[in-house]
Amino acid sequence: VDSLSLLAVGTTNGDIHLVDVASLRTVHTIAQAHALTIFSLAYLPAHGVLVSAGRDGAIRGWRAEAPFRQAFHVAAHASTVNQLSYHPATETLASAGRDREARLWYIGDEGPVLAKALVSIRDDGHVASVNACCWVGDALVTAGDDRTVRWWSVVS
Repeated sequence: VDSLSLLAVGTTNGDIHLVDVASLRTVHTIAQAHALTIFSLAYLPAHGVLVSAGRDGAIRGWRAEAPFRQAFHVAAHASTVNQLSYHPATETLASAGRDREARLWYIGDEGPVLAKALVSIRDDGHVASVNACCWVGDALVTAGDDRTVRWWSVVS
């Protein structure tokens, strides 16, 4: 989290533990951040928000300062959100889902706003769970259970 002084760790019971990097001690816990397992966390420095996602299909934002209150909640995917990846230059958050979609979210004042869903039929997307996503320059790279890696030119 902020200034790399804290490390955020998501758990199978839906908690987020904020750990001091120097001492490796938990300094705060966001209890029940999600109802189910947390699979991915991302920090949005321009917004001062820690973003979490997981098995409940939701993306939640948390103010990255004590008392770490919820900033937003979005029902993001029909099933598990496997991974998040943030592109700071364009303020675009990508999410990879078990629902076979990768989604792009622009971060507004009220939280993420869906910009585009990259789907199988329309976009020649994945035909099985999308498990990973990361930004390589202005391109989004995704990988999934269909044993394919897709390269998306999505940022102009």
